[in-house]
Amino acid sequence: MSLFFDKVIRLNIGGKRFDTHKSTLMKFDGYFKKFLQTPGSSLVDPIFVDRSPTYFDIVLNFMRKGRADLPETLKDLKMLLGEAEYYELTELCDDCKREISRLDIGIESEPFYEIIPEPSVVARNNNNTIPNNVVEVGTLSGVAQKIKDNIRSSLVNLKLLFDSQEPPEFDHQKFIMSIVIMILLLKLIFLILFIVLVVFTLHILFTNSCIFGKHSDSLMLICNLPYNVKFYNSSQTSNNFTPPIIL
Repeated sequence: MSLFFDKVIRLNIGGKRFDTHKSTLMKFDGYFKKFLQTPGSSLVDPIFVDRSPTYFDIVLNFMRKGRADLPETLKDLKMLLGEAEYYELTELCDDCKREISRLDIGIESEPFYEIIPEPSVVARNNNNTIPNNVVEVGTLSGVAQKIKDNIRSSLVNLKLLFDSQEPPEFDHQKFIMSIVIMILLLKLIFLILFIVLVVFTLHILFTNSCIFGKHSDSLMLICNLPYNVKFYNSSQTSNNFTPPIIL
């Protein structure tokens, strides 16, 4: 897009005004690109950001050129790193961390062969032995310091490696889908339990009805028994009389 047609964006960073093109703010994925892609962002003029304007010149130049002239002091580098993290400029954060690591562990030190001090000269006895009250020092201190610096440098680089690995983003869509699936499974379980309960109830009712039907004839016979049995006096009995048998 030609700069003639590129929209000029006005920024208010902590009360200080900055003007730049929209294409500059859209170069890197971060705070400004997300804001400008939000519906209605074109109505905001100027865009106010409640941050210190002290280091925003460096931040803006980085977005323009893709590189920046970093501060020379450790304090300013850490402050700039905080601003770069706020604006979500990953490349600028990495540059600041590398420079902080370099200044913190002193990579630009003297070469290895120059930091080993000369052996100290101590008084010796006539038999070329060192007296008990004299200690010869200085021959291995430089080597020990170099080993210490190398270990420290390795630990710092390892820390930067872990810091550069961003944590996995939370997937809201997958989370919602898992909740929906769990709800459907619970509904299915309740439906199955309900069907089992209904079938069991019907089975009990059917079994009871069969038992009642099987003994209904006997029940009716027992109920009608008083009306069907005839009683005879003792005077009416004879040798040929057979009492009724109730089945």
